[in-house]
Amino acid sequence: MSFLGKNIRKIRIAKKLSQTDFALLFDLKRTALGAYEEGRAEPKISTVIKISEYFKISTDILIKNEITVNQIFGFNEKLLNLKNEIPFISVSNLERFAEQGFSPENFEKIIIPSKFKRMKIAFELPEDIENYKKGDIIICSEFKKNSNKKKLFIHNGKIQISEYPEKSTDVFIPEFVITADLQAYGVS
Repeated sequence: MSFLGKNIRKIRIAKKLSQTDFALLFDLKRTALGAYEEGRAEPKISTVIKISEYFKISTDILIKNEITVNQIFGFNEKLLNLKNEIPFISVSNLERFAEQGFSPENFEKIIIPSKFKRMKIAFELPEDIENYKKGDIIICSEFKKNSNKKKLFIHNGKIQISEYPEKSTDVFIPEFVITADLQAYGVS
């Protein structure tokens, strides 16, 4: 059994390409690509090789195995096993967090690399705040007194970022941001 059509579709979606855009990359007709993805046809070996080389995924894996998102983006599986799980406060759980405070066991987790051991919690932003956009994920460390960094805190049920937090039970220091388009950067 070939996983080729399923893998082509998975790559196309992970890379946020329309069928038309993907087809143009490899001189295909959109209808042919649709047939490959649905398993009604198989591409020529030359097309499989082009796809393999372009996305840096071996032809063997493309054909024989269902690929993972980690393989599509070239993440090292061994490094991903060294992980740190931290609470993730999604937009839908923000109100519950505001009511309950920081109780890690009550929230879903997000996995980050183990080298970021200082990180304690991640928040999904429900709206644009300062330089951050709605949907960005802010990864935070614990609050330390006398820090001159901006603080993230919850006030009146809303996420706020300021050097001078309102009275709040839980205050954190934003350290990293993962944007909605999966870019990551450190906060200064």
